[in-house]
Amino acid sequence: MALYALLAATTAMVADFDDYAGSEGALLEVVRQGPLDLPTWLFALIAVANTCLVALITQSRILYGMAREDVVPGVFARVRRSTQTPW
Repeated sequence: MALYALLAATTAMVADFDDYAGSEGALLEVVRQGPLDLPTWLFALIAVANTCLVALITQSRILYGMAREDVVPGVFARVRRSTQTPW
């Protein structure tokens, strides 16, 4: 929640509300007008990498839950002994 509030406050300080109110990529507008002068391709690369990271982290947990419910084979319900996290 603190991160969301920080992002909202930063967005309000960097760009004028009218500039990103109707935009489909509001955060991209902030990056374009921001003081760091980041190229938009770098922002897109970070966004794609973040999406991939979230998918990788959650996929094992989704399969684990599905295996516990007998939707997929039980081999996906195995956990590591040391961390008790799904393989």
